[in-house]
Amino acid sequence: MFFPRVQNLLYLLICLPLLLLSAAPAAADQEQESEFLLSGEVLIHYDVFGVPHITASNDADLLFAQGYVTARDRLWQMEYNRRLVAGRLAEILGESYVEQDYEIRRLGLYRSSVATYETLSDEMKKLSIAFAAGVNHYVNTHQDHLPREFKDLGYVPEPWHPIDSTAIPRMMFWHLSGSLEEELMLAKLVDELGPDKALELVSSRPADPETHIRWRQAAEILPQAFGAHGFPILAALEDFSRGHGAARSIGSNNWVIDGTKSATGAPILANDPHLALLNPPIWHEAHLMGPGINVIGSTFPGVPGIIIGHNEHIAWGVTNVGYDVCDLYIEKRDPENNKNYLYKGESRPFRKVTEKIAYRSGGSMKKVERDILFTLHGPVVAEEENHVVSMRWTGHEPSTEFKYMYLLNRASNVAEFRDALNFYQVGAQNFVYADIDGNIFYQPTGKVPIRNGAPYLPLDGSSGECEWESYIPYDSLPSVLNPEEHFIATANARPVDEAYPFYIGYFFDIGYRVRRIKDLLSAKEKLTFEEVQAIQGDDYVLAAERLKPLLLEAIEAEKKLLPARTLQAAALIEQWDNYSTTDSAACTIFNKWLERIAFNALHDDLTDESFEYWASNPDIIVVLLVRSASPDELKFDWFDNARTERRETKNQIIARSLQEVLDDFSFRYGFQMKDWAWGKTHTTTLTHGMGKINASYNNGPHPRRGCNDTINNAGFPFFNKTFASGSGPSLRMAVELRPGVERAENVIPGGQCANPASPHYQDQLVNLWLRNKAHPMLFSREQLQNNLEGVLKLVPAESEETRSEK
Repeated sequence: MFFPRVQNLLYLLICLPLLLLSAAPAAADQEQESEFLLSGEVLIHYDVFGVPHITASNDADLLFAQGYVTARDRLWQMEYNRRLVAGRLAEILGESYVEQDYEIRRLGLYRSSVATYETLSDEMKKLSIAFAAGVNHYVNTHQDHLPREFKDLGYVPEPWHPIDSTAIPRMMFWHLSGSLEEELMLAKLVDELGPDKALELVSSRPADPETHIRWRQAAEILPQAFGAHGFPILAALEDFSRGHGAARSIGSNNWVIDGTKSATGAPILANDPHLALLNPPIWHEAHLMGPGINVIGSTFPGVPGIIIGHNEHIAWGVTNVGYDVCDLYIEKRDPENNKNYLYKGESRPFRKVTEKIAYRSGGSMKKVERDILFTLHGPVVAEEENHVVSMRWTGHEPSTEFKYMYLLNRASNVAEFRDALNFYQVGAQNFVYADIDGNIFYQPTGKVPIRNGAPYLPLDGSSGECEWESYIPYDSLPSVLNPEEHFIATANARPVDEAYPFYIGYFFDIGYRVRRIKDLLSAKEKLTFEEVQAIQGDDYVLAAERLKPLLLEAIEAEKKLLPARTLQAAALIEQWDNYSTTDSAACTIFNKWLERIAFNALHDDLTDESFEYWASNPDIIVVLLVRSASPDELKFDWFDNARTERRETKNQIIARSLQEVLDDFSFRYGFQMKDWAWGKTHTTTLTHGMGKINASYNNGPHPRRGCNDTINNAGFPFFNKTFASGSGPSLRMAVELRPGVERAENVIPGGQCANPASPHYQDQLVNLWLRNKAHPMLFSREQLQNNLEGVLKLVPAESEETRSEK
């Protein structure tokens, strides 16, 4: 894709004085004063999509400029995210955010960020300080042109601190690896149904048992049989879990093919992480060039470097692994002193931290104090009279992701890439890799604890028998180099088969996305760049292909009792090609049908809270239906309604559910089924941090293709008024690994700039992202010159007088 060259370039000359970073935000309780002086000229070329291509003579100047341009595009987003992770949103958004701030502080995300920053080497701290200095220089020189959110709320941001850049990834790490909600709710379910029935409904068995790697040898250390339930579940769990909504179903895709599978003879890598769809987007694109570094891709605004992208030698993409790295512990209070807890028979005092949470109230600021208790395992997240629940998470420990990203951006081969990933310790990811030498590689990352017990349920914290003994050695994590299949694909399914000798987790994807990806990669002997890229937009509903025979068999069995209109709907499903296009009425009926089956099958078995959490996840009923088709797969009858005297069969429940769909949709959308288009009820709104206060900050709704478990993922929970999707591909990237790496494309759902007046506010959304298209990642000097929009020049200055002359 080529664009006309911009003839009249805008050259802006910015003179940069000596900057002083102020003290860290109050929530960090840190004091640090550092000064940074830009040492040389920095050129920033903006391409026609608003992507900055930054050239500097050293690393510090390079990151100073990245901080500056990121603040220029996304200052409010950076401000919101650092307040979110520090538990300080109530200060600007009011008392209704106090409880959220308290929960975040209890999780300890900012505390561990401070500890991580303190462990950085002097060189890494210098680079982090340089990035912060760039952010602050932009703010200091644009006080009269701050983003609209600051004007609407009537305040100016505090100085950016290097710890803020360490903290922002922490929230994403928690989102990707913190299994607190799942374990709490599974514990409640076990308490309500008993372990056998609960673990049959929320099974670790996928709908499609596809794994990335067959383990290379028989297991020497067999995991114990999990699922034992030998202690009481606290009543306090009910209070803590309330309001958490549906079980998470966010995922990601990545794959890579080698040169023998590629029509061009060069490896091709593709990646689309599925995250929340926000306004502005989660990612900010950039190109960083300096001595020893030439890397392009995307990062979280406020985080220096490139998280996903490519350099001159290699490309990489990520998906979430799903390792279980967060454990809950039930601790016994000391009956003689409830300010203590018992550990191995010894009475130990709780450590207490009192958090002072400020909140905005009218024109003034008020404060409330909330206590956080700690045991040796970590923060207490629920309490009752005789017990507490504490939490241990790998993210509570200092980590080395800053060093990982520094090394990753400069890696040139498999060995250097793998060495860099050893420093990625929290928020474990499946990395796929390709290089210009023709290699493809898979390596998961992250510290995975080795421990006893059933870690997907709360563990006994008092006995000392369920402690973390150590971590799975990095060399023992499953990896593969240049496989004989000539491709590697991951999509959040279990990464290795059950012969693997360590427990790694319970909650993985049900397997349909990775199965579909592998089917499409295997369908042709060789694939073009365009064909690899098109797979990212595939919206074939494999669940429909697998479930339609079972569903239609039920209609056939009950057809004598069904109205003609119900049979007409079944015929529409039978004729459906299983693609979730926006004009498909069959897709709408199919998903509503599954929702009604989930309600009719499970509502009588579960409490309201458990039903809201588990049954609203479409994967639960999909797996249950798949397993019900095989004799002896299910021990319990999930389809009979225990609240009625007569016994309902699975076929009756399925048939009744389809009739209910017709009644509902006829009332809401009209009598004609052809009018029930998927795009009417399946939409996406890009949400803003202040969207609940003022909906005009949001962007949408936009009709969406895709579905739960499609490659072009557009998941949604059941039991809402519509099938609105709030998550999906947060970027789509594809890279061909030829020398020079001139064939690469990327897209984000929105645009580079958060200012609605900017031409780059949503230029990538409607014309590209919603159509599964992308823009070129302009890597060579010639590509950039042919697609140049403007140039920004940052120049060091020693005095006001020098600046005025320039």
